[in-house]
Amino acid sequence: MKVVKTKTKLIKFIVGTVFLTLILANFSYAQAAYSAGILVSMTNSARTRNGLGALTVNAKLTSAATAKAQDMLANQYFAHTSPQGKTPWDFIKGAGYNYSYAGENLAIGYTDANELFNAWMA
Repeated sequence: MKVVKTKTKLIKFIVGTVFLTLILANFSYAQAAYSAGILVSMTNSARTRNGLGALTVNAKLTSAATAKAQDMLANQYFAHTSPQGKTPWDFIKGAGYNYSYAGENLAIGYTDANELFNAWMA
């Protein structure tokens, strides 16, 4: 049961990060929010097909992803580690989220949520 919860938390962070990379890809905030909703829905459909529970958006992980996206924009980089050596884990801890395992997916240049989701799941 703990493994399932940990994986669910990881996926929540990934979904939040994908949401914010859409913002960095010059989408409007409304478009990014809509695309994030589509990504969560598509992810949950795929999870259901594989016998897994649905995901929900987590405010702390969304905050971590927002801080990461803002840092990438402010410091003009697109990488897991900032030029100052800050890692995704720093942003997660900074948002007050406790975790055992975490991951980060970055994406840019996709034209819509479907294209991004298909590449992500490939």
